[in-house]
Amino acid sequence: MSAADTISESLHLDFEVACRDLLEAERALLRRDDAAGRARLRACWDRVDVVLDMWNDLSSSRA
Repeated sequence: MSAADTISESLHLDFEVACRDLLEAERALLRRDDAAGRARLRACWDRVDVVLDMWNDLSSSRA
């Protein structure tokens, strides 16, 4: 297995966890809409964005 494959697998796992956390934060916000919940949701979206940026960087370096 190459380093790129290992990084790709790690990013897939990170993305799955980030999406799961995002769904959890969205559900919590539906139950109780408050500043802490909105901050948590924003942090989850930021994490998803970071993982996607890393994926794009990896994909462009392979081209």
